[in-house]
Amino acid sequence: MTPTSDYAALILRVASGALFVAHGLMKVFVFTIPGTVGFFESIHDQHVADALFRAAGQYLKSEGMEFMRGPTNPSLNYEIGCLVDGFDSPPTFMMTYNKPYYGSLIESYGFRKAQDSFAFWGHVDMLEEVSN
Repeated sequence: MTPTSDYAALILRVASGALFVAHGLMKVFVFTIPGTVGFFESIHDQHVADALFRAAGQYLKSEGMEFMRGPTNPSLNYEIGCLVDGFDSPPTFMMTYNKPYYGSLIESYGFRKAQDSFAFWGHVDMLEEVSN
């Protein structure tokens, strides 16, 4: 490396660090930090589901959260989201598998979809052979 490229790398590192800090501060002070609800389980009754979500929302509000996101569980080692299609297939490793009516309970309360998650069927024979 030349002295010029060393300085360029330093400037790039400092600038990207500043951007990460600014992005984090913007999330906290502009968009606020969302509270999350997870491990959702309910019978097929909108009143029961609404009561669960209301209780979670009241708790999160008492802790300073201004909005609620979910279902999302405490880490990516758990499932996230809600299965809305694919109930004719068996559960897939590390993907949510819930009762078919959960989607309507969640949406009827007022939650809306933030992103899609997909699971794909595969077999180890579909992978390329790994050579040493």
